[in-house]
Amino acid sequence: MQLRQMIDWTKRRHPSRLPSRIDFPWRVWPNRNAYPRPRLGGDDLKAILRACYEEIDEAWDRFEVGRKILTTCGPVDGADPKLCELVRAIAGLDDGVLPSRTRVIRSHVKMSVVNRHGGLRHLGGYLHLTGETVVAFFIALAIQTAGYPDALRLITRDCQVAHPLDEHRIIIE
Repeated sequence: MQLRQMIDWTKRRHPSRLPSRIDFPWRVWPNRNAYPRPRLGGDDLKAILRACYEEIDEAWDRFEVGRKILTTCGPVDGADPKLCELVRAIAGLDDGVLPSRTRVIRSHVKMSVVNRHGGLRHLGGYLHLTGETVVAFFIALAIQTAGYPDALRLITRDCQVAHPLDEHRIIIE
C-alpha cells in the first residue's frame, strides 16, 4: 500500500517522472475467495488445543519454578542447585529481564554452564514468557476465539479478567 500511495502521488504531481503509465487493479488478488478454504474438524482442533495446553503447562511450570527460585535463597525442591544459582545470577543482571549474551559474559557467568542448562532462551522461561512459548498461547486463543486474526492482534488487556476458580487462568470477555 505504501508503494501504491507513492506511485499515485507521483502520477498526480509529476507524471513525467514515470516511464509509463502504472495502474493497479481494484483487487490485488482477484478471485481470492472463489474457492472455500478447507476447515479443520473438531477432532483436529481438539488435538491441537490439547498440544497447546501441554506446552502452556510446561511453560507455566518452568515460570513457577523460576518464581520459587527468585523468592528463596537456597535450593528449590525439584530444581538443580546449580540451576537455582544460575537463574538468580541472570535475573540479577537486568532486574528479571533476560540479558543479552554479551552482558552475561561480561558479568562473569560461564556460558558453558548456561549452555548445559539449555541456553539463554530456555533460561528466560524461568523469568518470563518467551517467544517460543507465546506461540502455544496464541494458537489456543485463536482456536477458542474462532481465529479472527485482527481481533487477536489488536487485543488489549481490557477484555481479560481473572478466572473465578483458578487463579492461573484468565477469561476473555
